[in-house]
Amino acid sequence: FLVPDDDIYIRNETFAMALRLAAEDQLPDSKFAIYLKCLPRKFCIPTVWPVSSFTQLIGSETLKAACNLKRAAATLYCQWLETNYIKQIGINQHKEDVFHLSYDHFIWALCNVVTRQNAIPVDGSKTKIALIPGWDLCNHHRDAPASLYRSDNCLELQATKDIEKGEQIYMFYGNRSSEEFVLHSGFLPLDCLHRVSIAIHLSDDSIYTNRTIAKLVPNLLAKAGFSICKNYSVRGSFRREPLMEDRIYVEPSLSAIALAVTADKSRLAHLIRSGHFTQWRPMDDDHAVFAIDFLRSICDKEIARRSAARAMVLHSCGAFTEKQQTSSDLLDLCDYEANPDALANALWTIEFSILLKVTFGEKSSLYIFRDDEEEN
Repeated sequence: FLVPDDDIYIRNETFAMALRLAAEDQLPDSKFAIYLKCLPRKFCIPTVWPVSSFTQLIGSETLKAACNLKRAAATLYCQWLETNYIKQIGINQHKEDVFHLSYDHFIWALCNVVTRQNAIPVDGSKTKIALIPGWDLCNHHRDAPASLYRSDNCLELQATKDIEKGEQIYMFYGNRSSEEFVLHSGFLPLDCLHRVSIAIHLSDDSIYTNRTIAKLVPNLLAKAGFSICKNYSVRGSFRREPLMEDRIYVEPSLSAIALAVTADKSRLAHLIRSGHFTQWRPMDDDHAVFAIDFLRSICDKEIARRSAARAMVLHSCGAFTEKQQTSSDLLDLCDYEANPDALANALWTIEFSILLKVTFGEKSSLYIFRDDEEEN
């Protein structure tokens, strides 16, 4: 009864695993009893955030993803009630034969799966999620080793230094972005990859240097590998690598958008000949200057948009100050966890500081149109 016949549950491994964990937790003689007692009861991922924490992300592109996680949890539980629980009541005359699952218990199980699941290989190239008792007790540290899956069906964590008795064993969770840590782990290490996503509307004629090419750009981007939304918006990102505060990298998607909207017909032809958008480079020095100026201008607009949106919500409760709008030195160097409001605010502030750096920092700090082995 754990996985209903509906395809949505069969395809959603995380949801199916949460049901399995909740059912196991109800067994008085579960063979995983010791492990279940070790699992946390409190979490800091958006699934359990209060409304006040979501308001801390107002203006950020991450807000939608955070809201989607909370909404998806409620939707999945309601669909399980409708398609499975009610059927059980109709089939089973004995109440003790029905699998009862409260919303709070379901959320507890779901949060544990989301924050602790590991992907293990099965059938060659395929993977399947699993909870691995003991293994998933390791906390994250950037300098710690990553786990390896061996051919003999074992997981291995190779120590990089001697570990003293009683010393905590850490694991590297992977090169996740700050957004991914917040959404799926519920904490924010400041020495991780930071990324800020921006939506650009191609239907806005004002973004083009040469408006005669405005109707050509969406089709060009689509042919070059872009995913374009129904409202003609595309997304690109700036990236700041761990412990590299003086550099902001422009990811290929965003640099391609900048090159496309600042091109004339001859420069568009140059981009078309270049193939996939990850291979695009400016046709000449002027083209590069136009693209960089475009990026700085959209960041300036994004700063104004995010500031206004957040101020509108937070100013009434005294949580928004002028310092937050103008200072790039916004964070103490510490990790944020356990407090959802502080966690969401820290993520918003990191994204905002990157936008400030792009707009008002030295152009030399902006790394763009570079291959992995090159420097701007």
